[in-house]
Amino acid sequence: MAKNLLNNYVELNREDKESLLKLLREDLGNIELPKVYKKYDKFHIGDDKYFVLNVRENEIDICMKDVLTRAEMLKYFTDKWYQDSSDYCVRYNSDIRNNKYEDSYIYKVLNGAFKEDKYKGLNIIGNVRLLTKEEVENLDEEHKNINKYYWTMTPYNDMNKLEDGSNAWVFYVNSNGHLNNWDVNFTLGVRPVITLRTSELLQLQNL
Repeated sequence: MAKNLLNNYVELNREDKESLLKLLREDLGNIELPKVYKKYDKFHIGDDKYFVLNVRENEIDICMKDVLTRAEMLKYFTDKWYQDSSDYCVRYNSDIRNNKYEDSYIYKVLNGAFKEDKYKGLNIIGNVRLLTKEEVENLDEEHKNINKYYWTMTPYNDMNKLEDGSNAWVFYVNSNGHLNNWDVNFTLGVRPVITLRTSELLQLQNL
């Protein structure tokens, strides 16, 4: 019964949760119910740190606090052509005129062996993705500037309108936390984003 009540609670929208909490406190005193998650709340998945990126009615996007490590890049991004030989970076795509995230090498890896290994047992909604340009713009300095270069999933130019000899470009974040753009043949870090139901997030360890 308690589990059913908990599931019903977490599926409520914020306004209904606040109303229910007020009624229960009036009836039972000051009791604790599952928290209403907010942006930048922190969690662990295995040994990796994540924070809440976006909160919707029943779903939450969480983003990795850092980029994938060099060891993780070598483990999952096994095609050596895409790898940076001395750092934590990887090329976005081998097709220099295609900057669509769903066609990229990064998408293929994150939604293959990486997803099966890192997020085993979690019911992820949709695909593993990267931050968008707009999400980066709305991050505070602590969560945007991690002293690393990393890709976003937002195209800089329209790949369907490229002039002859032009490459497709993608927005990225530099080591100072500033947005810039580079072509898909460049190597940068990878910072995964996933979406979970609010009820599933309750199972993760709160830091």
